[in-house]
Amino acid sequence: MHRSLWVVFSLFSLLLSLCSALSEPPSQPTPSHASEGAAPQQSTRAGGSGTSFLGIESLLGLKPLAAVYGTPLSKGSRRLGPRKLKTVMLETPDAFASGVPNPMANVQEDTARPSMPKVIKGVSEIASKYDAFILDQFGVMHNGVDALPGALECFQHLVESGKQIVILSNTSRRSADATGKLPGMGFNVDAIKALVSSGEEAWRYVEATRKGQKCTLLTWKREAADGDPYLSGLDVAVTAVAEADFILCHGTEVIREGGTSAEEVSYMQTGDVAVFQEVLDEGVKRGLEMIVCNPDLRVSLPGGATGYMPGGVAQRYEMMGGRVTWFGKPFKRHFDSCLQYLGPDIKRDRVVHVGDSMDHDVKGATGAAIDSLFIAAGIHAEDAGLRVAQNGEAEGDLTPEAVAKVYEDEGAAATWACKTFNWH
Repeated sequence: MHRSLWVVFSLFSLLLSLCSALSEPPSQPTPSHASEGAAPQQSTRAGGSGTSFLGIESLLGLKPLAAVYGTPLSKGSRRLGPRKLKTVMLETPDAFASGVPNPMANVQEDTARPSMPKVIKGVSEIASKYDAFILDQFGVMHNGVDALPGALECFQHLVESGKQIVILSNTSRRSADATGKLPGMGFNVDAIKALVSSGEEAWRYVEATRKGQKCTLLTWKREAADGDPYLSGLDVAVTAVAEADFILCHGTEVIREGGTSAEEVSYMQTGDVAVFQEVLDEGVKRGLEMIVCNPDLRVSLPGGATGYMPGGVAQRYEMMGGRVTWFGKPFKRHFDSCLQYLGPDIKRDRVVHVGDSMDHDVKGATGAAIDSLFIAAGIHAEDAGLRVAQNGEAEGDLTPEAVAKVYEDEGAAATWACKTFNWH
């Protein structure tokens, strides 16, 4: 009899030891400054305080395991099993305050939602907060052909209010060329302090680093038809990629490889980079640098169509292992160039950048520590629940919820958001 009781007691002791081992949290290294007599880490029991010594109730299926990492798995009076662990960790960010590493910390940070976006009806609501406005062109001021509805009036109000204006554009045109288009759309260029373009910055880089060399030129139809005016003043020749020293990615409609050759491609309309694949393959094989005059991926064209830009071609080249030199937004040096034109009397916190691209305008302004105004009726119009008519009018209401969705999808947030670049 005594022997039987001893066997039962031994088996029960063994079971308790096993349960204790299973319920222990992963061991953590002891900090060097901790006292030797410190109490061991406690696991909080589901539904209340206390210490779960064995976790035997979980092993026997009576209750869910309290917390593998010391996390309370209760929400109100409802008990949550291990399958709810992710939800609980996201909903109770203080659950790991005990110092135990939080295996969901990154997920919690990635899914944290910002406060509701600040949506305004017109620029007049924020004009008094700023002394200078850095304006994007396409999707804000015009669509490449005509001024967008409300933009001329808004521009003029800023001028009459004494605001300093600099245009920062990812156009592959040189600054003088880009400025020359604006009067025909009704904009007073005398009121502009400067126009900083990615095309101008790239041109100066080629002038300084590629004198006497040869390139394969990706360009626009208008440029090819006019004899490549962008190359004027550069000691650079155009040749086949097999003989080139670098690739100049200026446009997306034509491949120029010397002489009178001008192969038209469809990338501008389709976004299918395969039309450039032979050039890209040879460029990567030969280790050629690609210089990008316009880093935009896409733009909104007249009538609401999408145009695919040099940035997408350069992005593919870089993914293939090619070496790319970028110019334009979102790079901080281009925002800093705008500030230099504005002068030392204009403080950074009194400057706002207005643009329609989350990738280039909003993220660029954020990186340069400048406030931003997101124009939703540009390339993100559809994402923001808007429809742009043939005449450029944006139809639909811009809601904070729609803007918040764009911010979440794009991984950035502007200081302000407005449907269009308008005054009221």
